[in-house]
Amino acid sequence: MFIQLVNYGVPLIVLVHLTRVLGLERYGVVVFAVGIVQFSAVLVDSGFTLAATARIAHHRDRPTVVNAIVSGIMGVKTAMYFLVATIVLAFALGTTRYSEHTTLLLLTLVPLFGLTFQPIWLFHGLERMEFMSVVMLITRVCYALGILLLVDAPADYLWVPTIDGLAQLLALTMYLVLMHRLGFRLQVPRARNIRYAVKLASGFFASRLAVTAYQSSAPLVLGALATPAATALYALAEQFYKAMQQLFVPLVQALYPYMARERDLRLLIKANMLSIIAVVLAAAAVYASAPWIIGRIFGSPWLDALPILHVFLVAIVVHVMAVMSGYPLSVALGRMDVANTSVIYGAIVFAIGLAGLVLMDRLGAVSLALLMIVAEAYVFVHRALALWPVAYLQLKQRPKELTV
Repeated sequence: MFIQLVNYGVPLIVLVHLTRVLGLERYGVVVFAVGIVQFSAVLVDSGFTLAATARIAHHRDRPTVVNAIVSGIMGVKTAMYFLVATIVLAFALGTTRYSEHTTLLLLTLVPLFGLTFQPIWLFHGLERMEFMSVVMLITRVCYALGILLLVDAPADYLWVPTIDGLAQLLALTMYLVLMHRLGFRLQVPRARNIRYAVKLASGFFASRLAVTAYQSSAPLVLGALATPAATALYALAEQFYKAMQQLFVPLVQALYPYMARERDLRLLIKANMLSIIAVVLAAAAVYASAPWIIGRIFGSPWLDALPILHVFLVAIVVHVMAVMSGYPLSVALGRMDVANTSVIYGAIVFAIGLAGLVLMDRLGAVSLALLMIVAEAYVFVHRALALWPVAYLQLKQRPKELTV
């Protein structure tokens, strides 16, 4: 609980400091750069966070097999990093809208490198969550201290991706040391290992990209088509949304490998019910306290983010229902295709809505947040209709099977 509180508190401290020091315009530019890192990280992840976790959970007692999986994944990630880095480099050198911030865009390649090669999926599959928590704790504290000490004025905004990059490289180093101590080794990947890794992630890559398209692309869209101020206001409201998301990440991360092995549907139903109750209470608490928090902590110019935040408070309830009906339930039922295809169709819904907003000249922070709710709601309904009836039938049949 202490580690999780630090993980939630540190981003809030950084957010308050940066919004006060950088101001609306410069913070909006930084948010755009951070959006590039987040979107690029999904591309280089290639779906391994989910695909490799389940596979390693199955082979956790076979180090040779796990080593082969790790080497293949690292080979694919290396190729993906150079591909994505080339695209980011071309954009940074060719953009006119952000021509004054070329260095900022180039610096995003540093944290992206650290994120690319962190073997989080390995520790997920091994169910060694304590290692991940400690690494996250250390790196986030170092990142926060660096921001507080080195970013004192708008001119210091280049330190933000620099410090983030150093923190991600520190995390990568710690993960590799822990991996070595657990008996796993980085190896030069063989062609068959790379082919296996590509096949392993093929069903997840499109779905991960789709999720990012409707959950995390808004800062990129606003940064490209709207003003930095609008991007900054959206980012502030989104930070509350992401903080609430993080409350449920440890639960989902623990349930996914457990359900891959145990398929305990009754436990999953209880977890769903408790999660829905908890997220509704959390959303109500944030709604009541947000005006005071934003006005007193961030300042009156940021109160314009309240209408966006109100939309996000509805979105978080829909999001938790969709997530809890997603990969933990899909892997327990052996229907991973449902979890993957649902988010792909959700991204299509989001893309159609986004095109409509642009054509009607209605693109804005609030409209983008509303569009995200529509996409999340579709994902939840798709999963609920496809998976929960199957789960109900299995629960009814199991007592008969035990009797026989």
